[in-house]
Amino acid sequence: MDLLKLIKNFNSSAKDYEKKATEQKKIAKMLFNIIHKDKKYKKVLEAGCGTGFLTELLIKNFNPEFLLLNDISLNMLKICIKKFKENSSLHTYHGDFLKLKTKKKI
Repeated sequence: MDLLKLIKNFNSSAKDYEKKATEQKKIAKMLFNIIHKDKKYKKVLEAGCGTGFLTELLIKNFNPEFLLLNDISLNMLKICIKKFKENSSLHTYHGDFLKLKTKKKI
């Protein structure tokens, strides 16, 4: 699938995503379950955060000091930001994760 079409599809489905993305919620839980729970994660980068299914689990269970959320869909990222706006550790990057460049080591 071409990238522009993918972005358009995610942007247009963002407002209904929370209700309809049942498989994505399951996948977020599966991903979370493979993370080592016995470690303290101070810095977390979540590529493709969508509306924040995995983000919520990461915040509740690890409460990282620095959480960088990325999504290629601005509409998805905006929903995620709104959900977690009270979290002071939250930082965001809108765009292609493969083009992300940071000044600091994450």
